[in-house]
Amino acid sequence: MIMSGYFIGFIGGTWVSGRLIRRMGHIRTFGFCASVCALGGAVASGLYQPMGMVALTDGVRAFVHYLNHRDRELVE
Repeated sequence: MIMSGYFIGFIGGTWVSGRLIRRMGHIRTFGFCASVCALGGAVASGLYQPMGMVALTDGVRAFVHYLNHRDRELVE
């Protein structure tokens, strides 16, 4: 079952990737596909390990808070 999902994704990717490359360019398409894979891994991890997802979202929240407040510290 897992291997059939692999080949379904492979065939679907051949149909979609050509359109994405023509529309966005090969570098942006690569970045987009890499981010989709990373997001899929994070979501799958969150489904199977809820505390891992909580830690991930807390880490992202702390990083965004740091980015929003670092400029204020440099000015003051």
